[in-house]
Amino acid sequence: MIGEFINIKFAVEMFFALLVATILWVVMRLSWKKSVEIKSDYLKTPTNNVLIVLGLVIPILVALASYLYTKNPEGVYSFLLATIVLYFFVLLLAIWQTFSIISVASIGDTIKIKIPEDRKIIISMSWMYGFLVLGLIYFAIFFLCELESPSKTVKTGRKFTDFILLEKPEIEINQNKDQIIKAWGEPINYLDEEKNKLKYQSDNSIIFLDFDKNGILYKILKIRKGMGGNMNGTKFLDEIKRGISFDENVNDVVTMINILADERAKTNNRNIKDEDYGFAASILCIIFQPKPPKYQEDITILRKQFKGISVNANIQRRFKESMTSDLLKDKPIEDAIKLGIEKLFVAVFEPTY
Repeated sequence: MIGEFINIKFAVEMFFALLVATILWVVMRLSWKKSVEIKSDYLKTPTNNVLIVLGLVIPILVALASYLYTKNPEGVYSFLLATIVLYFFVLLLAIWQTFSIISVASIGDTIKIKIPEDRKIIISMSWMYGFLVLGLIYFAIFFLCELESPSKTVKTGRKFTDFILLEKPEIEINQNKDQIIKAWGEPINYLDEEKNKLKYQSDNSIIFLDFDKNGILYKILKIRKGMGGNMNGTKFLDEIKRGISFDENVNDVVTMINILADERAKTNNRNIKDEDYGFAASILCIIFQPKPPKYQEDITILRKQFKGISVNANIQRRFKESMTSDLLKDKPIEDAIKLGIEKLFVAVFEPTY
């Protein structure tokens, strides 16, 4: 965000604001040559209104800038930042104007503006109005020219998976499946026979979309990959808390995910990948809920069989030994789940000692 302040574009915008201030200063000096007596409301009311409005608008603009930058650090926000800076200056002017009005106040509802000593009050008032208008113009330019849709992509004929997903994709619950496929392209995989569970993947994200029988989106699950294979079971803490029963331990499930991912990578003679953690979390019914209800029931029983695994090396060893070669092969998650839990784990219901 600091880089947005230190660039030529932002400097030009501030220079233009300074130019406007200079022009207003010259105009006020040339047009206000005589002392005048005016109603105090002509100065107090605008100043009051500016203090109230900018006291609300500035925090909103700052929050907007923070939100947009968090979602897209590569975006262009110079006109938005220029608007914020101008409005901060206007706010300071309004505060100064409040005390300046007191210095020229007289008994009654009139104020006498003496020239040249009180010309600064008129100049500051002109700056206040001028910068308010300029700020609106800057914000309009930002909205029309700089703000981009997060779903905007370049049409190069490449697949959806060639692009990096934003933190929150531009889709909504209750959206039609055909609309999403038209916007995003075909998913890398359909996770059920009815094609109501879609999987999209990019360099840094995996997204699962669940649709009802009418093709209406009712669930979005996004998993952000770690950088350079640094993902682990703790990435799924929120999903684990939602997916396990009250008598299961979160740390136990995290440990099972890590162990399964590690064993899968070792079996296939390669370094561990983010996909291994996603596979493990899916197998254990943490992120992708398989269709067969029996599988969900059996995997819950399996997880409970290894209660205390996070702090017990013997239980960890038993969990490793329970894994079959069918489970550890490099294969899509849906193919593994079709085999059934009996083919993935041995001695599933062996009592825990």
